[in-house]
Amino acid sequence: MSITLPPEVLQGCTPHLSRYNLTVCVRVCQGWHSAFNPYLWKDVVLDYIKSRTKKSKAFQRGVEAGALLRSITSLYLGSAPILMDNKEYDYTHILRLFKLCPQLRSLNLSDDMLSRRNPIVQDLIAAIPATVETLDLTVCRIDYEVVERELPGGRGDTARIPRPQPLIPFLPRLTTLNISKFVGVTSSSWSLMFKNCPQLETLRLDRVHLLGASSAISLAARQFCPRLAHCTVYCDKEKALMSKALATFLTASVGGWERIYITAQFDYSFQFGPDCTDVLLRNGSRLKSLVLKCHITMSLECVRKLNLMLPNLVISA
Repeated sequence: MSITLPPEVLQGCTPHLSRYNLTVCVRVCQGWHSAFNPYLWKDVVLDYIKSRTKKSKAFQRGVEAGALLRSITSLYLGSAPILMDNKEYDYTHILRLFKLCPQLRSLNLSDDMLSRRNPIVQDLIAAIPATVETLDLTVCRIDYEVVERELPGGRGDTARIPRPQPLIPFLPRLTTLNISKFVGVTSSSWSLMFKNCPQLETLRLDRVHLLGASSAISLAARQFCPRLAHCTVYCDKEKALMSKALATFLTASVGGWERIYITAQFDYSFQFGPDCTDVLLRNGSRLKSLVLKCHITMSLECVRKLNLMLPNLVISA
C-alpha cells in the first residue's frame, strides 16, 4: 500500500532539508518533484571555475526555459559562469534572468560580473530588480572618461577623469548594502548611490579606502538614508589617520547607531580613539552593541565614558 502525503506536508519539511537533500527529494516521484522543485530554485549560486562551460550551457537552458526562475529569491553571480564555447562572455542572459525573477530579494554581484571586461556592466547594474532588499557589490570600479587638455607651451595631453555613476539603480526596498573593494569612487558617486536607496538600514564597507571617502559617505548617508542604524567596517591599513576617518564615518547615522562592528586585517591594529568615542556619546543613545575585532583596542577611559553615558551598551572586543 502506498501512502501519498499532501503537498502542504511535504513543503513544510523544506526548512529542515539541505540543498543536497532537496535534489534527492525531487527525484523520488512526480508528486515530490512538483512539491520540492520550486524550493530548490530559491537560492541559486552561479560561480566556480571548474566545468564552467558545462555550467554555462545548463544556465542558458534554464534562462530560456524561464519557468522555475520565478521562484528565485537569492542569487549569487560570481566568476563569470556564462562562459561560451567561443570563450566570450554572454551577459545578455543575465539581463534576461533579472526580468524572470519577480521574487528576487538578495543579489550578489562580484568579480567578472562587475569588471571592466563586461561590456554591458552599466546595463547590468541598471537592470537590478527593484524587489532587491539585500545587495552585495564586490570589485566594482568606476569608469573613466578620457579628455584632452592643453599644457603650457601649447602641448596637448590627455587625462583620465572619473565619470560619476549611480552604481546602483533606484531600489526602494533595499535595506542592506554590502560594498567590497571599491576603487576610484568619487564623492558625487557616493551621493548618487545613497540617493537610490532611501530605506537603507545596514551598511557594510570592506576595504573601501575609508580615509579618502569617509566625509563623502557620511554626508551622503545623512542626507539620503535617515534609517541607517547598523554598520560593519573593515578598516584600511593607514592606521595613523584611521581613527579620525572612522570618527567622520560614524557621523553618517542621523537617528543614531544601534549596532557597530569594526574589524581589520589580522596583521593590522589601531586604537578606537577619543574622537570616535565622542561621536558615539553625542549621537549614540540607541547604540546597543559595539564590537571591536582583530587588535582594534579602546582605552579604559573611553570604556568608562561609554558605560557611564550609555548604560545599555554592550562592548565586545
